[in-house]
Amino acid sequence: MAAAALLFAFPLTAADPQSVPISDAVSIPASFEPDTHSTPSLNLNFDTFLKRADALKPLTGINLEESRRAEPEFLLRLDEQTLFELQRQKLDELGLYLLADPLLAPESDLRERQRRRWHLLERQAQLDQLQNEIAGAFEKARGALRVELGLRLGDILLRANKPHEARKVFETLAEEVAEDTGIHQQILERIVRADFQEGRYPEALRAARDVDIQYSPDQPSWRKLLGLVLLASGESAEAATVLSELFSVEARLWGVYARWTDETLSSGTALIEIGKIKIPADDRRVAALRSAMIVKLANALEFADTRVLALEALVQSAVDLPPLVQVDAPGRLIETYSALAEPLIGEAELLLDNPQGITGYLNRPDYRSDVRRRAVAVSLLRLARDRTSSDAITLWLIEHLIEQGLNRLITFFFIDGALGVDLKQLHPEAIMLLVDETLRVNDLPLAARLQSLMDGPPAGVDDGAWTVRTARILILGGEAVRGAHQLGEWLAGIQQITPDSLDRVMQIMFDLQFIGEHRLALELFEVAAPLAQTEGHRRELFFWSAQSFYEIGDFALSAAYYLESARLAGKRNPFWEKSALYQAAQALESALFYDDAARVYNRLLGSSPDPKMQAKLRYRLAQIEHIRKRDLSP
Repeated sequence: MAAAALLFAFPLTAADPQSVPISDAVSIPASFEPDTHSTPSLNLNFDTFLKRADALKPLTGINLEESRRAEPEFLLRLDEQTLFELQRQKLDELGLYLLADPLLAPESDLRERQRRRWHLLERQAQLDQLQNEIAGAFEKARGALRVELGLRLGDILLRANKPHEARKVFETLAEEVAEDTGIHQQILERIVRADFQEGRYPEALRAARDVDIQYSPDQPSWRKLLGLVLLASGESAEAATVLSELFSVEARLWGVYARWTDETLSSGTALIEIGKIKIPADDRRVAALRSAMIVKLANALEFADTRVLALEALVQSAVDLPPLVQVDAPGRLIETYSALAEPLIGEAELLLDNPQGITGYLNRPDYRSDVRRRAVAVSLLRLARDRTSSDAITLWLIEHLIEQGLNRLITFFFIDGALGVDLKQLHPEAIMLLVDETLRVNDLPLAARLQSLMDGPPAGVDDGAWTVRTARILILGGEAVRGAHQLGEWLAGIQQITPDSLDRVMQIMFDLQFIGEHRLALELFEVAAPLAQTEGHRRELFFWSAQSFYEIGDFALSAAYYLESARLAGKRNPFWEKSALYQAAQALESALFYDDAARVYNRLLGSSPDPKMQAKLRYRLAQIEHIRKRDLSP
C-alpha cells in the first residue's frame, strides 16, 4: 500500500505536534485512483460525421500490390537486441528465463545463448548450477570447445574452493593437449594453482619449476603464484626475490612477509614497511590479508597493541584468509586482551565488587590507549559473575564500541558469543543498545529476538512509546501475531490518545497491511477506533479497513467501508471522497454488484472535470455493460 513505504524509520521518535496527520501525508494520486496500472492512452471523444474540425476522417492503407517500405519488416518478437539490453541493465533473472527457452528470441545463436546464460549464472553467483551445466557440456564436447569448457570448469571449481576436483579436470586436459602450445602452458599453470590451493606444496613446487624451465612465463599473475608456492615450500629467500619484481599492492605485501619469514627483516621493520603500503579503500580482501600479516609480524608482547588492532579488524571482516596467513582471530584476540589487561588490573588494584571503581578507571583520561581500556573491560567481564559489576562493564563496553565506530565488535562480543555472556542476563539498557545495533544493520529478526528478552520498558521510558516501538520491531522481524496482540492489549487499556500519537499507532496497522497480515490489521483498527478524535482519523480508519477487507476477499464489506469513508470526507475533502468512491466502485464490481458499481461510477463521471478520468470511468461502465450482456446471452 502507498503508506507503508513511509514507515521504516528506526528507532521510532515522537511525532512533531505541528506535523500533518497521516491522511494528509499519504499521497493520493490526482486521478483519485491509488492503485491504477498503466493503460493505453484513452480517447473517448469520438469522431463523428458532422461537418466540423473533428469530423470523421477516412482511414487509408496500402494495397498488397503497392511497394513495401525499404525497412525490415517489424515483428512482435523478442530478439538479440532484447537479450543484450537485459544484460546491459543487469536484469539477470529475466535474462536467465529468456535464455532458458529456445522458443524465445529464436533467431539468436544457440551456442552464444549458452555462453550468455553461463555469464549470467556466474554474475548471479549460482556457481553450483553453473558447474553442473558446464560439466555436462564438457563431457560431450570435442576439440577446441572441450579445452575451452575444461578451463572454465576448472576455474569455477577453484573459485568454489574445490581444488582437488579442479586439478583432475586440468590433468585430463593436459593429457589431451599438445605440449608445445600456449594452451598446454595455461593448463600446467592451473595445475600448480590447484596443488597450491589444495595444500600440496611439494607437488606445486615441482610443477611450478617445470613450468618455469619449459616456458619461462613472465606474467605478473604467474610470478606472484610462483612466489607464494616458494614461500609455502620454505624457500622464503627465493620467494622474496621473485615477489620483489612485482608492483601490485598484494605482491608488495607478500614480498615484505617473505623477507620477514627469511629473517631479512625484523618484526619492527617489517611492520613499518607493511604500514607504508596503501590499501585501496574498497579492497576488503587485501585489507584483511594485511591485517593477518600484521598479526603474524606483531607476535611479540611489545607489539601487543598493534596485534589487537589487526585482530579486531579481522573479527569484523567476513573475508576468507589464504592458508599461509590463516589466524584464529577470535581466540587470539581474547588471548591478547588478557595479556594486555593482566598487569593493568593488578597495577590499578581493580576489584570486581567495586563497579564504580572499574568504570571510573575505564573513563579516566590518561596515557592508557583505547585498546588497553577495551582489553581491561573484556577481561574483567569474562571474570565477573556479580550482576552489578557485569552490568556496569557491559554498558561501558557497548557505549565505548559505539563511540569508537566498532559496531561489528558489539555483535562479535555479545551476539556471536565470544564473551560467553547470557543475553537474558544483560541489563535492559544493554539489550536496548544491542537492539539498536541490529536495527542499524537491518537484522530485524535478531532485533525481534532481542526485544523479546525484555518484559517491559526500562525506568524512565514511556510505556506507550515503548509498546509501539516493540510492536514494530516484532512485526517487521517475523513476530506479527505477538507484536499485534501486544499493541492491541495496550490500546484496549487506555482511555485517550493524542492525534499525533494515534498517527504513530496507525503506522503499525500499515506495517501489518504491507506484509499481508490484514486480519491482524483489522483487529487493531477496531481497537483503535474509539480513540479517534478527529474527522481525518475516522475517515482513515474506514478507508484503510476497507482496503484490508478487500485483500481478504470480503468485497461487499470493503465497498461499504469505502463508502462510509467517502461520506465522512464529505464536500470539505472532495479529493479523499472521490478516491474512496472509486475504490468502493471497484470493490462493488469484485462483489459482482454491477448495478451499484455503475451508479457510483456514474456519480463520479458527473463530478469529474478531468478528461482522462472521464475516459477511465466510461471504460469501467463499458466493461460492466459487456459483462451484463455476456451473462444474459444464452
